[in-house]
Amino acid sequence: MRILGIVFLVSFPLCAFSLGLIDINNATLEELDELAGIGPALAERIIQNRPFSSVEDLIKVKGIGEKSLLKIKEQGLAFANAENNSQEAPIQNEIIEPHASYPDKIFFVEVMPSPEGKDAEGEYIVIKNGGDSLADLSGWQIRDKEGSSKVFALNKSISALKTLTLFRKETGITLNNSGDGLELLDPNGNIVDSVEFGKSAKGVPYIKTASGWEWKEIKKKEEYQEKASPFPLSQKAEIIDISSGKSKPPAILAGFIVAIVSGGIFLYLKNKL
Repeated sequence: MRILGIVFLVSFPLCAFSLGLIDINNATLEELDELAGIGPALAERIIQNRPFSSVEDLIKVKGIGEKSLLKIKEQGLAFANAENNSQEAPIQNEIIEPHASYPDKIFFVEVMPSPEGKDAEGEYIVIKNGGDSLADLSGWQIRDKEGSSKVFALNKSISALKTLTLFRKETGITLNNSGDGLELLDPNGNIVDSVEFGKSAKGVPYIKTASGWEWKEIKKKEEYQEKASPFPLSQKAEIIDISSGKSKPPAILAGFIVAIVSGGIFLYLKNKL
């Protein structure tokens, strides 16, 4: 009986082939297309869902329902030869790709949405490497959240504890003066950092501080000079002799010196007499 069973298993596919039967586990797309109600699309799905233990397993294929399966069975051409499945891929050892690691201290520190002068020339974004080693940003992206959602591929590197300034002419990202947002993405598409800001004032950058993001107005050079000097700039201008380039003493000081000298002369003459 065992020998007869083996002979049957070997001879059945040969007989089926001679009778024009279709082995759903090994048939080509063109052969599967000959089954009742099966077109090229369903034939492709049958191939993708192999192997099948029986014709009834075709019900698992998306698009083949009870009625379609009944037509295939009534046609009498389909059979499943599970003993000789040439489509079954050999078992291979699974290769586990090492998990790529990326810098974890990269973040936005400053944006300038509304610079003095033309926006196209003065807008910029600043990102920082807060780590203690060189950060390779190949595959990283900056994405604009508003408007056309422009994406800029970084593909740069930043030294440890240094910043990178990117102007609009390089990134192509337009920062809306009425409010905008940016996202920093690693090569896996994960959002590493983001910043959002509202309406901006002319010439005022949005800066990340220890207490959070703030609009920080940059003071002009004259304002620093005004605070550093005990005299207002207007008084200083009166004291400086522009033509000679030398400083002159104030009028009060000159009068005081004259009074001292005059008093000294008066005392000297009085003692002589």
